[in-house]
Amino acid sequence: MRELFSVIIHNQEGRIRKPLFAWSLITLALLAAGYGFVSGDLTILTPDQKGYALFEKGRFKEAAEHFKNPMWQGAAYFNEGQFKEASEIFAG
Repeated sequence: MRELFSVIIHNQEGRIRKPLFAWSLITLALLAAGYGFVSGDLTILTPDQKGYALFEKGRFKEAAEHFKNPMWQGAAYFNEGQFKEASEIFAG
């Protein structure tokens, strides 16, 4: 197996095939990001991006806890029906 991997990654002079290696790393990164998005583990997103993803799923209370932007946070509380919290945020 090690020899097969070595043949795939290295050219005839024994050097690493840079484009193949680069594309392998890019593919791995995209697969990891896709897995995180699908599984709900959104660790690569900013707090506002996490909040927006939860907001779009209708999970307003969780979204409000993630948002740093007060307008989005207020909108999430409003949609959750927590009008007192929303009005306090909108008032500043």
